[in-house]
Amino acid sequence: FVLSDQKKRLRASEIAEKARERGVIIEEITPCYSVRETGEYAFRVGVSAIHPLLIEAGLRELKQTIIELDA
Repeated sequence: FVLSDQKKRLRASEIAEKARERGVIIEEITPCYSVRETGEYAFRVGVSAIHPLLIEAGLRELKQTIIELDA
């Protein structure tokens, strides 16, 4: 699924970098948008290759990453 919140102005590249440090991989999808500014704040979270027992913990780490970047 794709997440985006342009109001907070958190770039997907920043979120991806910090999430990676926590062991969570997300995919920036800026190249999928014809208007770069629209896609800068969107990213994709894929869970089909993740063991079901790890998904919730990964989403918690991603949430904490975003909270810390927004502070």
